[in-house]
Amino acid sequence: FLGVVGRAVDQVQAAIAALHSEAPSWPETDWEEIVALYSLLLTFQPSPVVRLNRAIAIRHLAGPAAALTEVETVAPDLDSSHLLHATRAELLHDLRRGEQAALADEAVRSRQAVKHVDSDFDVGLFQQLVRRVKGRRSCPDDRNPEWRRRSQELISCVCSVSIWPA
Repeated sequence: FLGVVGRAVDQVQAAIAALHSEAPSWPETDWEEIVALYSLLLTFQPSPVVRLNRAIAIRHLAGPAAALTEVETVAPDLDSSHLLHATRAELLHDLRRGEQAALADEAVRSRQAVKHVDSDFDVGLFQQLVRRVKGRRSCPDDRNPEWRRRSQELISCVCSVSIWPA
């Protein structure tokens, strides 16, 4: 039975990845189907990380407010995760909730979420994200393809669902 579930998880994740790779452009991604697939994935793999990934996809389907509602439900389970705090900060920034975004930024720093990243390069990305949250929407390296790629890896779900449009 566990082998069947493992294969189902792999197939759902592959379907999500396929939808991303087959989309002609970021805005034309089938976010409704991706959210549905994450909902299905939750039946096989009910984890906070999958719920966070689903919330990120919801952002593209229903907007940052709906995504933030979902993110708040996983916050207790992922409190030490830099991905949770960075996602939350970005959503609050999108909602133009400056004071709350500043608090989320502080949560990233005070909980030392940067410790959870893998390299000095990722720490630099986090510092740039903090500048974005503080109101400087454009970072010095924002147009750098490597920065964009790694930031999407840092603040994305398992199948590269980015919270920033390409």
